[in-house]
Amino acid sequence: MGQGIKKSLFYLTVSSVFDLITFMKTNSTIPVWTTRSRLSLLFAVIGTPKQISKKIKEMIHILSGYFGNPIVQERLHRLKSLGHISETPTVSQLLIAGRDQILLTASDETRIFYENQGIPWVFHNIRRFLACPGSMMDPVGLLCSADTIIHHIFQTIHRHPIYDFVLLRAHRGGVEDLQEAFDQLMKGVHPEQKALETMPESSIYWDQLRIQIPEFVRNPYQKALTLEQNLTDDPVLMLGMDQFKDIKGYTDYAFKLRVGRMSVFVAVIQVFWNSLLGKRMGWIWGPKSLNVNCCSPELRKKYGL
Repeated sequence: MGQGIKKSLFYLTVSSVFDLITFMKTNSTIPVWTTRSRLSLLFAVIGTPKQISKKIKEMIHILSGYFGNPIVQERLHRLKSLGHISETPTVSQLLIAGRDQILLTASDETRIFYENQGIPWVFHNIRRFLACPGSMMDPVGLLCSADTIIHHIFQTIHRHPIYDFVLLRAHRGGVEDLQEAFDQLMKGVHPEQKALETMPESSIYWDQLRIQIPEFVRNPYQKALTLEQNLTDDPVLMLGMDQFKDIKGYTDYAFKLRVGRMSVFVAVIQVFWNSLLGKRMGWIWGPKSLNVNCCSPELRKKYGL
């Protein structure tokens, strides 16, 4: 699996990697929307002029975060004050950590999952971007709005979206907004109902959220679910998924990185090169795995690293 890595800066959290692989090992249900025409699926996610304007504003907001918008540090400090994290990394550290967790994104496994579910890989990811571009522009989740995080939770399979749930605690009223939005979704009156009904990769996913969201509202300090030891034979992959399974592990890892803005600039070029040409040419530029030394000593010991 280590050789089947797809580099892309357009994923919100590493949890989706673990979640998709886990769902492949269960009897997930093919979503009903896969029987619809591509044209209708495309129009479903474009949205109204008001929604398109909102998406553009969100994109601009996220881009401002890459260039020193203090909102990221404000959100980190709020999470620290609430006891969810121990460290407050810089934006550069967070983005390089995002690059490192993206190295764990196994495209071969997700492609197989999509194929089994009758979901076209490229077309679905284009629709994900059109439906909520912010969720695919922010590899960390600290740059985007609460609405974008909520949309991402509803849109994409998560075994246990504790990472994203906790991110909402960085926004005042974020968890309450999540519950309200999910109630709207279940009643069929969510403002983006048409788009969201055509996004989840499994028809049983929202039933899962029906249980998990109230549980988190009652106890926002619950732990992420334990990883299955037999998920993969690759100890580095298991280490990464364990390290990045929650926001605390993510920020602890990022804080140990010795990087700056130039590192981010180079990483962006590397990611795009590897995505567009590097893999095809057999020349992968830059690191091929996360920095093991920045992971938790306890987890490194757990996986013999």
